[in-house]
Amino acid sequence: MKKCLYMLLPVLALTGCATLAGSESYDRDSLAIEKVDSPLASVGNVTVTQTQSTLRVRGEVLRKMAGRGPIYGHVHIDILGADGRTLISLKDDYQRRSTKVRSAKFSETLNINPAAAKKVRITHHAQRYHH
Repeated sequence: MKKCLYMLLPVLALTGCATLAGSESYDRDSLAIEKVDSPLASVGNVTVTQTQSTLRVRGEVLRKMAGRGPIYGHVHIDILGADGRTLISLKDDYQRRSTKVRSAKFSETLNINPAAAKKVRITHHAQRYHH
């Protein structure tokens, strides 16, 4: 039985590495991602998928305090160009799929030429409405 486990371990390790490498949906060298947390929540699991004319930004907001309850606030998604200027800025009101989870998911598709984008900044604001 131990022999079987030792033989499967390298296969499982290689499968795990292949899965992790395949989950990257953007080129880190050409597009940076900046996550800005608030005192109440952190931004995580951000992925950016590029097409010829859009960027799709997905991620989640995780409640910092232990326990369940609402995650107040919203996220701002900013796309910055090479010179640091904001090309697109929008607000996303994320949704929790149930009151029993500590995180909420967000997803936005932005109509922009991905070649012009150099950085994606996701900022969590604890206030419900922020201009």
